Order: sequence, then structure tokens, then C-alpha cells
Amino acid sequence: MKKILITICIFLMVNNVHSQNSNEEIESFLRDFYISYNNAHIKCRDEIRDGIDGAFKTLMNTLDSLHQTYCTKHLINKMFDNGYDEGYDILMWMSSDNIETIKSMSITQDSSQKNMYHISYNAEYYYDPTIKKYMEVKFRVVVIEEDGVFKIDDVFDYQF
Repeated sequence: MKKILITICIFLMVNNVHSQNSNEEIESFLRDFYISYNNAHIKCRDEIRDGIDGAFKTLMNTLDSLHQTYCTKHLINKMFDNGYDEGYDILMWMSSDNIETIKSMSITQDSSQKNMYHISYNAEYYYDPTIKKYMEVKFRVVVIEEDGVFKIDDVFDYQF
């Protein structure tokens, strides 16, 4: 009986460590995605400011590559169904070309659903260089594993 209890305890401890590692991996995956996404916008802003031709096309190519790497086909289809090609971006709601967005970003796992994550960040919403105003943006994402790789499968519940 004692051996069975020890075996069960070891199993539960290993399972808990694996769950914590997976959660940390997913949070890192999401942070990497949003850093890359934000940096692409910052680079485009800087290139447009510097008069570099083709900056917007470069941005779109970079974002398409990020979508293919980090998002499921389901989410990519949802993006276009919701007006992505017309400037509406459900991945960030307020696309930001401000590094403060990433610095303020918080990613936490939903306690009731293991593949759901809450994301929040402060977005600059008034672009007067003398007055910086921020609003907190909150939303949830679903992350799944597809062919052994994490992918963002859905984005919803935006709050401002």
C-alpha cells in the first residue's frame, strides 16, 4: 500500500511540473508572438517616417509570415472574416507601434480552461506627442498544439 501511495505522489508531482512547464512555454510563445507583431509595426512606422518605399508591403509580408507561424488556419480565416484586409486586426485590437505596449503586456492562464490565456496591455490612443494617454486593452486567446507546435486558435472577449 505504501508503494502505491508513493507511486501516486510521484506521478502527481511529475504531472504538475509538466503542466507548469507547458504553461511557461505557452506564455513564452505568446510573448514572442506579440513582441514580433509589435516590432513589425514599429519597423514599418520608422520606415515610413524615413521615406523608405515599400514599407507597408514589407509589413504585410512580415505579418503574413507571423500569421502562418503562430496562428491556425481557423484563426487566419476568422481574421479575414472580421475585416483584417480592411484594417481591422483582431490579434491586437489596437495595433500599436509603441514599445510601451509590450512592456505593459500581461499574459496569464485562465484558471478554468487550461488552453485559454488572458492578455492585457496599455495602448496609446491619443497620438499628440506632448500628451500620452493609454487605455488598458484586455482579451483572451486560445492556444492549441498542432503537429507538435503551439498555435493561436482563437481571439475574443475584448474589453477596454
